[in-house]
Amino acid sequence: MISYIRGELAGLERDKAIVDVQGVGYGIYMPEQSLSLLGPIGCEVKIHTYLNVREDAMQLFGFLTRDDLEVFRLVIGVSGIGPKGGLNILSCLSADELKFAVLSGDAKAICAAPGIGKKTAEKLIIELKDKLDLKEMLRAAKRSRRRDSIRWAKR
Repeated sequence: MISYIRGELAGLERDKAIVDVQGVGYGIYMPEQSLSLLGPIGCEVKIHTYLNVREDAMQLFGFLTRDDLEVFRLVIGVSGIGPKGGLNILSCLSADELKFAVLSGDAKAICAAPGIGKKTAEKLIIELKDKLDLKEMLRAAKRSRRRDSIRWAKR
């Protein structure tokens, strides 16, 4: 298992980042939102990864935070949703937006992802509702706001 990759951002494609790690270029599929936050070509990046092994391919899927990676793992654990479908969902909704959509039963928001229909969205909500902890999400949101306010105060 490859937990993360740290290296120089060598290039960007429509749906993946190319990261150079000591002369080896890793193609890592990422949500569109994450790709836009990586920074300029040549900067150092750290991407948390999920290695998907199939009979005909090995693919790396990457995320900027461990939380995003954990949400991705939960999503692809739902039968009928594979890594590409999970990536489509997290390209339309951030991990936090998806969590709130699941907890509020908002199938319409999840259906905005390409290839995700109403039945699949409802199935995702049913299967993930018990796996997500609302109290922990609220605590994490408070911590995040606190960190942001501290960063702004230091400027």
